[in-house]
Parts: sequence; structure tokens; C-alpha cells
Amino acid sequence: MISRHTVHHSRTTPNPTNNFKCLQWNARGLTKAKLEEFRQFLSLVKPEIILLSETHWKKSFYVKFKAYHILKKNRPNRSGGGVAILINKQLSFTPLPLTPHDTVEAIGVSILSRSNSKIDFISAYVPKGDCEMADVAEIFNRPNPAVIGGDFNGHHDMWESNATANKAGKTIFETILNSQDICLITPNDLGTRIDPASGKISTIDLTMTSSELATSATISIGPSLGSDHLPIFLTLNTTPARISRQPPKWIINENKWADWNHLLDTALIELKFSEIQNPEAATTAFMTGLNGENEKCFKKSNPSRARNSEPSRPWWNAECNTLVKNARIALKNWCKSPTSLHLRTEWKKAEALKKRHIIKAKKEAWSSFISNLGPQDQPRLWTFTKSMLGKGSNLSPDGPLISNNNTTINSPKEKADLFLDRFSSVYPANLPTNDHFYATINSNITSTTHNILNDPITPEELERSLPKSKSKADPPTTPIQHPIYEIPFPSTVEGINRATPPKTRQESRGPFIVPPNLTHFMPLQDHGKSNRKPPTLVPRVQEQNQ
Repeated sequence: MISRHTVHHSRTTPNPTNNFKCLQWNARGLTKAKLEEFRQFLSLVKPEIILLSETHWKKSFYVKFKAYHILKKNRPNRSGGGVAILINKQLSFTPLPLTPHDTVEAIGVSILSRSNSKIDFISAYVPKGDCEMADVAEIFNRPNPAVIGGDFNGHHDMWESNATANKAGKTIFETILNSQDICLITPNDLGTRIDPASGKISTIDLTMTSSELATSATISIGPSLGSDHLPIFLTLNTTPARISRQPPKWIINENKWADWNHLLDTALIELKFSEIQNPEAATTAFMTGLNGENEKCFKKSNPSRARNSEPSRPWWNAECNTLVKNARIALKNWCKSPTSLHLRTEWKKAEALKKRHIIKAKKEAWSSFISNLGPQDQPRLWTFTKSMLGKGSNLSPDGPLISNNNTTINSPKEKADLFLDRFSSVYPANLPTNDHFYATINSNITSTTHNILNDPITPEELERSLPKSKSKADPPTTPIQHPIYEIPFPSTVEGINRATPPKTRQESRGPFIVPPNLTHFMPLQDHGKSNRKPPTLVPRVQEQNQ
């Protein structure tokens, strides 16, 4: 048995490079306006783990977060209660098998750290302040380093001055004393709950950690979020293992295009790329040369640096921020004079006004958007819908604005025009001519032996390419309407041939070479003639002109 003095409160500042931010909160019902305010709060503070208690979620209630996985345990047989844990989607975790008890509601996960060790996080709630020691001991005695937080409804003078200990408080205190490793890190009189009737402040939301985590943990109180419990911030000196959903990307340096092109040509010649007949071997050789020269000329992004965070609500306006601030100020004023009925009434009014406006702002955003929809606004509809549901960060249906010669461009048609006008004539003058590959390609095109450059495109290949385009219509028969290209498309699939190069208006001056940074052309729709559907992809233009 360890001594009473082992139960301590740590305020040591952790290593800032290993800050792992957690949030603990008794929501007292996380739905409607309170849920929307909570989402906006997460977009600002960006915690990695959130321990929730008293969610009051029912089985039929569905909630989703863009940046977090949700593990929840709703109360099955009556309303109220419920615990949940939100885990950032970049973290690797496994659920903990916890035995359900009548006196303690709990749910847990195990997070993997960079050292391949695990840290257990448990969200707990003791509904009536009446829990058995065996039930609490099962939660506290963990094989891994642990963080345990929740509303225990326990009063004890160890964490609350002049408090009369109740059963839950005595049980938790004795369990901590009997534990081999668990330490209470909640400071004395932290003040985690404000009684909405009397204004009395108490500390019943507790946080326990293993000793190795407690020595460098910090804990603090956050602002009011509409519950009678205040959120608690916990920072740990640990580094979790992160997974990235985005692959690394090459950071292109345009000043090195000429060097890259020359090095790639040399590498492919050394690999005898043009002489390889097997498609798989050719792909392997090309990727080997490509990746090797990329590493010499360009840098690669590090996706692990990016933090996956909850996006802000698209309809959350300045008035929402003002009303949230006013409600918090009104609560502080009442807490200074809890016997004042006037200040309590002002706080209640501020809370009600805040909630009404949050719901109103969300409804008005939907109504305003829907009323302005037209028959051609399907992409805009889905963009806005995803933003409202917390998917995606670009709130503009047409993408970001482009400034060109002090003129703002937002129309997709104008953007495509600008793109083609800018890049159609861009080609570095110092790039060497690929005489070796040009001769090989021309030889294969004119050869009577079947090869990849003179075989007709099959219907199967066309079917595979259609899902990648915006439209699944039949191949058009009209040319692309732009000065740099006039590509007549045949009326049948069998008529499309890889050996048919695009006709350009520069034929008399030699072959047209596509710049390396212009990989796809996006032809513009002719809005004056609805029956003309330009293609979304020029087949193999760059392949033939490589």
C-alpha cells in the first residue's frame, strides 16, 4: 500500500515538442446548439483526445465529426448518462474491453505511441455518487500507462477544501491509495462545476494518470460551453504514433525543370527504356528513373506534420461569437455574486439567446443557399452540403478566387480560359530535344507490327477511363474549341487510334510539345450550344509528345 502523500498534483511544464493535448468535459447533453458550439470550439483548440461524459445520446441519435473517430457507450435502459471518446483520425488506437457495471459508466481506448508502447484513455461517469471500490479498481488498475478522467460525483477534502466526503469520494480516495501507479493530478479546488441554482463551485470532475505521465502533465480549466461543468485541458509530455491519410507529395521547383528533364532522359537511356517490351518491366524501369531523378531535384512533403482538425462551421458568424462571449461574461458576473437573482437571470437569458441564434444561423444558412439554387448548381450544392457536415475546408462552391491583373476571377469557365492562355505557350527554351524518344515513338507509330502506340483503343479501356471524367457521355464528335488544339473525335470507339496525334496549328513549324507541368487539358463547355459536350480528357496527348 502506498502512502497518502503519493497522491499528488503535478504542474510541471512538459517538453513543448511533445505536447499531447487532451480535453475532458461533462457535456450534460451534447445535442442541438450545444453540439454546434462544441464543434466550433474543437476547431479552435484542436485536442487530440476528448473524454466526454453525460452525452445523453440515444441509440437513434447519429453524430459524426470530420477529424475524430467516435467510441461511445449510451445508457441502454433509461435516458441521461452516456460516455464517449473522440480520437483524432491520425492516431492509431484499439478499444479497451471494460466490464460494464451499474455504478460506473466507462469506455476506453488504447493509443499507440512512437515507441510502440500504449497509453490507455478512459472516460468515466459515476451517476449517483455511489460506486463500489471493485468497480473503480478495475478501471484504475491498468497494465499500460493510463489517463482516467470523468465526472465521479465524488467529494473529498483531498481535492476539495472543506468538503464533506461522500461514498464516491471515499471510494476513489481509497482506490488511489491502494493503486500501485495511479496519481490524482486534479489541483485542489480546481472548480469544475458551477451549480446552476446556487452558483456554488465544486470539484467533482477528476483526472488521474500513471506516475510516469503525472510528473510532466499540466491541467487547466477552459471556458463555459453551455454545461454546468467546465471543460478541462490536459497536456501530456508524450508523442503518439500518427498515421497519415495523405501520401507524401513532391514539392516541385520550377527552376529545376531543365535539369530534371535532362537527368531523366539520361537515366531512361541508361536503363534502355525504349527497348523494353514487357509492360510491367517498362513501368518498373520508368518509375525507377523517375523517382531517382525526383529525389535529386525536388523535395518531398511530410504528411505527418499536418494536423487533422475539425473545420469551423461555415455559417458561424460574428454574432455567434459575440453571443457566446456575452454568455460567458454573464456567467462570470453571476459567480462573483451568486446570491444576486438579477445576475442569474441575465446569465440564463444570455444562454437562451445564444442557443436560439446558433440554431437560427444554421437554418438561415440552409434556407438562403437553397433559395438561390439553380438548375446548374449541382456541384455547388454538394460542396456546400459537405461544408455544413464538416467535410472539406473550401467553403466556396467554385473553389478559391484567382486574381489576374487586378481582376477577380471565380467562374470555372474563366479560370479554364486563363489556365490555357497562360500555359499553352509556356515551354522552357533550354530543355533539350528528345531526339532519341521522338524517333522511337515515330517508328512505333508507323510500324506495321502491333504495339502500344498503334493499337486501337479498346472499348474496355474507354470504359475504365469514363468514371474518371465529369461526364459519362459518349465520345464527342466536335473539336475542342481553343486556339492551341483542334482535335476531331471519330464517331465510333473503334475509330480512335493511339497513333492519331492531336492536330495543332503549329504543324508547319514542327511537332507541338506539351510542357511537363501541363498534364491535363480541361476544355470549356460551349454554353451557347447545349448539344456540344466537349471531352474532359485529351487521350494520351502527353504520352505521344513525351
